[in-house]
Amino acid sequence: MIGKLVSFAITLVGLAAFAYVYFCVPLGELTLHEHTRRIIATEAAQDLGREAKEAAARVKDAAERGVGHEVDEHTSDDQDAQARGR
Repeated sequence: MIGKLVSFAITLVGLAAFAYVYFCVPLGELTLHEHTRRIIATEAAQDLGREAKEAAARVKDAAERGVGHEVDEHTSDDQDAQARGR
């Protein structure tokens, strides 16, 4: 129990240190957070985001079609069985 508490405390300290460095420590003229925001604002990053959303939508549609097809198959099998009196 104490070991888990110590481990959790160490994790929190590490997270706090990372957050401090990320938001407060300048790397050159900008902090890491400011560098990240500038990179995200570039046209290439915006294109990547749009393409990732499109790819995710295609995967979602394919998964829904696959799952929907299986559900329809099972439903029709159940209906056929009921019609035959099973």
